[in-house]
Amino acid sequence: KPGDFSFGATAEKDAGEKLEWNPGNRYYGADYISFHVHLQNKGRLKNLILGDYQCQFGQGQMLGGIFGLGKGGETITTIRRSNIGILPYTSVYEAGSLRGIAATVEVSPHFLLTGFYSNTRRDAAISADTLADPFIASFQKTGLHRTENELFNRKKISERNSGGVLQYKNKAIDAGVMFTETYFETPVSRSPTPYNQFVFSGIKNRNAGLFLNYTLHNLTFFSELSRSLNHGGALTTGILWSVTPKFDLSVLYRKLDRNYYSFYSNAFAENSIPQNETGMYWGWKYRFNRKVSAMGYADLCRFPWLRYRNYAPTYGHEWLLRIT
Repeated sequence: KPGDFSFGATAEKDAGEKLEWNPGNRYYGADYISFHVHLQNKGRLKNLILGDYQCQFGQGQMLGGIFGLGKGGETITTIRRSNIGILPYTSVYEAGSLRGIAATVEVSPHFLLTGFYSNTRRDAAISADTLADPFIASFQKTGLHRTENELFNRKKISERNSGGVLQYKNKAIDAGVMFTETYFETPVSRSPTPYNQFVFSGIKNRNAGLFLNYTLHNLTFFSELSRSLNHGGALTTGILWSVTPKFDLSVLYRKLDRNYYSFYSNAFAENSIPQNETGMYWGWKYRFNRKVSAMGYADLCRFPWLRYRNYAPTYGHEWLLRIT
């Protein structure tokens, strides 16, 4: 029955990739294999996943699923991330999952404790100044393994992730504290350029944060505050407000430091990763009747540090007006 258990496995081969059995090269038939075993609602054990999974808590600054809507024709609800928790990974996108074990336990009627551990291998380009000092020059996320170079970078490095979330849920309040750690067996060291001076380097990144969601009648407040320990921080906060039965309003503010790092995030941002950005978003929707509605948004954003092919701090704006 729904909310009880699920089992799943996925095998995928892209065009040009080979089918072979070669455990020494981590080939077990298809190029990409994903699997999970998922149990739910077994007494105090609310969730247990073995295999591939993803985590989504708060507003996705620290832990966000790979799929999430952003700015578009729906101007109200898509700016807020749902606090889903842990869920099985069933996508064929090869760089988005954690692999290991994750569980959520009901500690008391209002407190949930989630813990997870992942140990998986990632595609990466390895460089070295000497044979004794290899380092990760870049990560490969296309999932394609057809050519000699792509095969050479396949499953090259080990990545370990662990963390925990203590969550409080009581009627209109949903709040929690989070901690995560990502560890690479090989140090990350990018080629220095003016725009990437604040990208992540090293072997370990630790994040800590908290989130709060609160609903009062027809108004919902949501927020997440997180920080990369010894580095920068990130803040997302906003409201969804049904002002009248016909008029809805949304507001979101975000401030993402240039040296904030999270490898499994999916926060609302103009950049592809939540980093080096400050912005304010306003959205609205008005329903004239069952057949006619109008909606729009305005988003003002600023990028305090350089970006790729931008040789100075920049700013911009985007707006939408849609009548249906």
